[in-house]
Amino acid sequence: MEMFILTFGSLGFALAFAYINLRQTEQKLEETRKRREQRTAAAQ
Repeated sequence: MEMFILTFGSLGFALAFAYINLRQTEQKLEETRKRREQRTAAAQ
């Protein structure tokens, strides 16, 4: 039973870590896209 809890805990931790990384990447992409749009709007 202890082994199950350990495995499940580390799996949950890895999933949470991957989810946080994904969210941060999405935010960075969004910021980059907005910045690029502002630059093209300013260039016109």
